[in-house]
Amino acid sequence: MSDAGDLTPDQSKKREQEEKALREGVAAVTLAWATVENSLMSFLDFIVNEGKTQALRQIVSAMYFSLTNLESRFRMVDTAFRQFVHGHPAEAEFLDSKADRAGSHWGKGSESG
Repeated sequence: MSDAGDLTPDQSKKREQEEKALREGVAAVTLAWATVENSLMSFLDFIVNEGKTQALRQIVSAMYFSLTNLESRFRMVDTAFRQFVHGHPAEAEFLDSKADRAGSHWGKGSESG
């Protein structure tokens, strides 16, 4: 790769545009991912807390974000949801999905069967 001093003005301008587009793309992905993470945490909060108390919401948030990988976070939300719907008349409908039948991590977690 050449130094910025070796570039023509057109090349330098093109490089700046590419770097700006890359920064903006990374920022857009980061914001989109933050929306996914915050939505999962809010869903977990609804299951555990039903939005009743701010103090419990902070505990749910701490629990969710203390997990260091996405699979563990998905599993936490999935397990909480399964407990939430357990015994509900529509439990089978809630849990019957193609993902469950395929045995994906969303559906089966570490359970056997």
